Amino acid sequence: MIPEIDVNKMVSTEHKADVLVVGSGMAGLFAAVKAHDAGASVLMVSKGRLGASGMTPFARGIFAHDPATARMNIDQFVKGVSRSALETNNPVFTRQMAAHSLERVEELKTWGFFDTPLYANVFKKPMDQRNIPVIERVMLTHLVKENGKIAGAAGFDLDEPTIHFFTAKSVVLCTGAGGFKPNGFPICDLTHDGTMMAYDIGAKVTGKEWNDGHSANLENPANVFGQWG
Repeated sequence: MIPEIDVNKMVSTEHKADVLVVGSGMAGLFAAVKAHDAGASVLMVSKGRLGASGMTPFARGIFAHDPATARMNIDQFVKGVSRSALETNNPVFTRQMAAHSLERVEELKTWGFFDTPLYANVFKKPMDQRNIPVIERVMLTHLVKENGKIAGAAGFDLDEPTIHFFTAKSVVLCTGAGGFKPNGFPICDLTHDGTMMAYDIGAKVTGKEWNDGHSANLENPANVFGQWG
């Protein structure tokens, strides 16, 4: 059922922060936590719910480069990812992702990430510890540009007749890519909307490490729960 909307009853609200994090998955979590720990005021906004939408709840494993056990060094890894990505990745970010991955996994352990499949509870722990506000179920549709720089974003509430305007010194898009996965993956909400908002306004998207390989030798590649581990 498509809800009826009376535009005459729409209201608006404004939010301000140093850093606006768009998306509440793994990338959004770390972006919000690290920006806060660096001294910035942070606000997270998500069209879903913290740790419970997009690709995050259906992850089948986790990557970490441990020099003590890795079968390849970081140079070889960066070369392999770049080849897989047809050179569309930023090799600097690819290298940073690999170099810091083990440290991030250890941090996830302290939050209890590996003790439960209910990631929403795990993600909530570091956010609550830092009192980082999260606005859920708000669909952003536009980035806002002022004086040649991205100065915020705007979107609408999925449950209330409310338009949200966000002002920020920095906008971090953690909206995933696109849900082009085998049938069975419940991630139809990965729609490239974050990237498209940036392209529409002429913003430069950075930080694409493109470590997005998917095994083709699994018997049932869409059975994410049955193949955990």
